[in-house]
Amino acid sequence: MKNALSLGITILVYILQETDSQACDADAKYRTIDGSCNNLNNPGFGKANTLFERFVDGNGNKIFDYADGKGLPRAAKRGDKLSNTRLVSQAIMDQGLGPPIQSDRTRSGQVVSYGQFLSHEVMETEIPPFPENDCCEKPQMDNIDFCFPLEIPGNDKVLPPGCLNFVRATSRKDADGVRQQINLATPFIDASTVYGSTQKLNEILRVPNSFLLKTDDNLLPTPAGVNSCFDPIKPNRCPVAGDRRVSESPMLNVQHLVWLQGA
Repeated sequence: MKNALSLGITILVYILQETDSQACDADAKYRTIDGSCNNLNNPGFGKANTLFERFVDGNGNKIFDYADGKGLPRAAKRGDKLSNTRLVSQAIMDQGLGPPIQSDRTRSGQVVSYGQFLSHEVMETEIPPFPENDCCEKPQMDNIDFCFPLEIPGNDKVLPPGCLNFVRATSRKDADGVRQQINLATPFIDASTVYGSTQKLNEILRVPNSFLLKTDDNLLPTPAGVNSCFDPIKPNRCPVAGDRRVSESPMLNVQHLVWLQGA
């Protein structure tokens, strides 16, 4: 238990270790929407739109695993390409190779969706915006800094064979020129999935001149032009919450709706 607690503290420390010199209001009544100034001595700890931090080794060096040590996707120790990711995932999920009983009679899908909701609470990796992020089409397909498409083998029983789009996260170079990724969310459990991690989104979600959240027929609001999706009833209008991934699954949408009703 002690080791687990120490690991948890270590993870938290390295997630939050992004600093800046902004001024803070030490007497502020509420936490800031972007997570800044939660630590008055280090105002940037846990601030949204800053770099993820990494574990460090015994010498204090950040741990990462790029093929070239700077930013190319990971490779095998001999320098070869890693095994096909789809084949690996199929082997892991193959019920014939796994435990004899993979069903769970004590937990429902609600456990999974709440776990996803909580993970969205503390991290959201920035991805390049549409429409250019199709890595199975030219001209971006060969841009290794942008694309890392996956190959679906011909004998796949679920997915059509060929290219599966996979876009690399938006990156920034650190002081050593190493590729790092950006966290758009606050890494605190502060209901950013409900209220957002930026002042702009928070204003979109709230009723003007009120602390109340907007609703659309007692459901999540669907303001035009905020989230893009295909909806035959409301074209280009998706449910909007503090986290833009609200529509990844119906159960996740339900989690957001529950929090909306409580807010």
